[in-house]
Amino acid sequence: MKKGRIEEIQALRAWAFLGVFLHHSAFFFDWGYVGVSAFFVLAGFFTTLGMKEDAGVPAPFYCIKRSLQKTFKLYPLHIVMLCLITPLVMDGVVYGWQLGPVKKQFILNILLLQSCSPDHYDNISFNGVSWFLSAMMILYLIIPYLAYIVRKLDKHVSIAIALIALPLQIIADMLYLKKYGIDNINFDWFSYVCPFAHLIDTFAGCIFARIYMESKDDDKKERSVKGTVFEVLLLIATGIFYYWMELPGDSIFMTALKNRTVLYIFPALLWIWVFIRQQGAVSKFLSLKPFMWLGNMSGDLYLVHFVIIQYIWKIITDRHIRFKGTGQILLSAGGLAASIMFCVMIKLIRDVIKKSKGKV
Repeated sequence: MKKGRIEEIQALRAWAFLGVFLHHSAFFFDWGYVGVSAFFVLAGFFTTLGMKEDAGVPAPFYCIKRSLQKTFKLYPLHIVMLCLITPLVMDGVVYGWQLGPVKKQFILNILLLQSCSPDHYDNISFNGVSWFLSAMMILYLIIPYLAYIVRKLDKHVSIAIALIALPLQIIADMLYLKKYGIDNINFDWFSYVCPFAHLIDTFAGCIFARIYMESKDDDKKERSVKGTVFEVLLLIATGIFYYWMELPGDSIFMTALKNRTVLYIFPALLWIWVFIRQQGAVSKFLSLKPFMWLGNMSGDLYLVHFVIIQYIWKIITDRHIRFKGTGQILLSAGGLAASIMFCVMIKLIRDVIKKSKGKV
């Protein structure tokens, strides 16, 4: 069975982050929801890939320890960004109209439990992207069990379970909308923010890891014209699909179908497969070293960029500046550059702390 770290996936993390960044910076186009789905799928993929073949049923203590270890890597930065964004929240610049019991919201944000609350006013993330870290903290308790099940079950049985679960999630969303109304304010939590809404994403990642480990491919990344044509067509198809998904649903069925989770799993899986195989010119370009470098700090960038963007927008709004066309491109580029610089500074601080601890 194949194991180990696949370097090109780091580049995919970079592109997943860029899709989310463009979405939050109100750019002309983005692929934010595909990027988010890719992050969830990769969590299941790498958990399964890293499990020992003879591993038994994961102990609850192991899952708790693993969840805390994974979360703690980004938790200090989460607190820093929470402190930076809170003044904007209190001033009404961010989510001002949605504020409920602020003290309760702030405590939930500190503990990263906001994604567990079904109440719209409680599950607001001050740093808009920290809901992802909150959801992942919960999912890290579950993914090892999903990985164990996938490793023990017949591969085709696991795939069948996933294919049954996909429409069941859509049906569950339809039942929710039918009961509470198509404009219910808490539907976003039920279908997207809630950790359990992404169980299928992570389960799909576990299954994909099993397929990858058992594949007979010798890992030779030989590029071909056929591979390039496929990647170009996939790029076009992803753009068309994303455009269609962003069109508002005009019925309960279409709103549930476009729940920003289920259907996005498919392009996420396809792009992971493309980045692993590296058989076309598109994947070669998208996996260049600068993108791998960016992908290596995608976790930090994910937490940082939203706060940077909000401060930039505040400065622009206070000065009544309007950006259009080229100005919008420069604005987004400036926000990205500022986010990268901030993360580089964070890395330097971590390195200094690490060296000082080593000298003690």
